[in-house]
Amino acid sequence: MAGPALDSRLLRNHATQGLDPHAPHKQGELPHLDQPNKRMRLLIFGSNYAPEVTGSGRYTSQMATWLADRGHDVTVITAPPHYPAWRIDEAYARQGFKTENLEGVRVHRTPLYVPRANRASTLRRILMETSFTANSSAWWLRKLFRRPGPDVVICICPPMQIVLWPWIMRLARRAPVVLHVQDLQFDAAMNLGMLGSRRIARLLSSVERAALSMATHISTISDSMRTRIASKGFSLSDISLVPNWTSTTPDTDLERVKRFRDKHDIGPNQILALYSGNLGRKQGLSTLLDTANLLRENRSIRFLIIGQGVDEVRLKARAKELELKNVRFGDLVPEEELSTLLTAADIHMIIQQEAATDLVMPSKLTNILAVGRPSVATAHRDSEIGKVLLERNAGTIVPPGDPVALAAAVATISQNAAARVEMGKNARAYAEANLNINVILAGLEVTLSQFAARRAR
Repeated sequence: MAGPALDSRLLRNHATQGLDPHAPHKQGELPHLDQPNKRMRLLIFGSNYAPEVTGSGRYTSQMATWLADRGHDVTVITAPPHYPAWRIDEAYARQGFKTENLEGVRVHRTPLYVPRANRASTLRRILMETSFTANSSAWWLRKLFRRPGPDVVICICPPMQIVLWPWIMRLARRAPVVLHVQDLQFDAAMNLGMLGSRRIARLLSSVERAALSMATHISTISDSMRTRIASKGFSLSDISLVPNWTSTTPDTDLERVKRFRDKHDIGPNQILALYSGNLGRKQGLSTLLDTANLLRENRSIRFLIIGQGVDEVRLKARAKELELKNVRFGDLVPEEELSTLLTAADIHMIIQQEAATDLVMPSKLTNILAVGRPSVATAHRDSEIGKVLLERNAGTIVPPGDPVALAAAVATISQNAAARVEMGKNARAYAEANLNINVILAGLEVTLSQFAARRAR
């Protein structure tokens, strides 16, 4: 497996042009970027897509829309929205196979089996992913025999097994496959004890290595994940860094932000510590409830947990058992309200278990940085999160699974308004310099163009 890495010179050149990812543009035109030399036919394959507002689906849909805006012909094969609620969105229920056009992107929906959140065992998760891979054959068989075929296939993982169909396309039609790894799913599951026996773990590790080998090129979202993938027998030169980006800005409508806080009974003089995202096992959110319990007498701090997931029922039951009056739960907000949600918080909580902290780069971090708010994270100093927050003074970290240390950190930062403001400014500055959607996806476009040109020869 070999292929060109991202063109670092292009990234540096665009970074110095002061690109504004929020400037208005119409389809086919980005005012701060040169138009691509050649229109590409791109096929993106992943199980998560808009209107999902959290996790990898958000980034896949933004990638597809950006590439379509650049004038490329973009098709997506995906599932109906189902994450992190672990149920298919009502608007897509009982629709089966469906094709729709979303913001210039042709989207093929594939039905899949989705277990209930409280029954989402490892086996049922594998069955869900297998059902998506198998059912998507209805779209792939058409693509395999239709001309012209895609210039490049982009495969979004996890799940890792879905690289099978892109690999077949690569063999049959010489279409290069770029495998973009958002999450080292098997490694995290193994460390969290979700795979059961060592025999199963070894089998799945072999499947993962085989899947990675099927790709023409690999990209991933952080240096630590890039290094981990290389440790599985791949060259670093064959693995590109394509970090998750942000197109979020702070909500400057203070009245709208106030209404959000009022809705959740957060007073103007209270500190809102917000967790927003997946309520899953790898987050280890029991630590957050234990932290809230330690701070229950501190009336100036309120915790808000926004999200859905397999651990939701247990967490709510635990909060009720502890009689935590300083904790509230809420539903995920639509995309247009995300900026308001994130801006309303005084402190953002990024919670992960010990076993997952170096393997998973939380997608929520980019948007938190973009709205200019400090974070308190459970992470190691040398982890990706630790490096960003500590080196940039954009927040603080404590050891995973330590509610006492977490409570002390929250209490300390809640008492220092000047520190919160300074950390928030640093967070926003980092996002503007490093997480610009145009800069990151322009680099990806160069890589895709190189592979498309190689296929054409």
